[in-house]
Amino acid sequence: MNRRSLVIGIAASFPAPLIAQRSPSSGAGDVQTAIRNYYDVWQARDVSRYPTLLTEDYMLLEHGERMTVEDDLRMMPKPGSQRSNVFDFRAVEVVGDVAYAHWFLESRMTDEKGVLSERRWLESGVLRRSKRVWKIALVHSTRIDKKQ
Repeated sequence: MNRRSLVIGIAASFPAPLIAQRSPSSGAGDVQTAIRNYYDVWQARDVSRYPTLLTEDYMLLEHGERMTVEDDLRMMPKPGSQRSNVFDFRAVEVVGDVAYAHWFLESRMTDEKGVLSERRWLESGVLRRSKRVWKIALVHSTRIDKKQ
């Protein structure tokens, strides 16, 4: 028996559930919806609902710093501010109850004084499904500076 036959034979002997099922499209829409909701609820300053969108070990990496849920809540926009987001999802991969995604985010923001600003980020995230609901476990956000 050659090495290739041996490897194929061993792999075939494992039950199918032990082999991770990768599916780039299955559930991708639900993952994108969970990510959009994360931003919408944050912008709406819904302090009671926001933590329900997150895993217990949620982490935000932004501006080169690790932030907790409490840090994130303190950064919520002030009442009267507005923000519109445009997402450009580049990849969403679902592996069982875990999803990995990366996207570009462009935001137009008006603060409570009416000052308009526009920003762009490259972001990635890890989500975990719990009781059929996708929750945010990790978001890594890198601001893209405008070219001079």
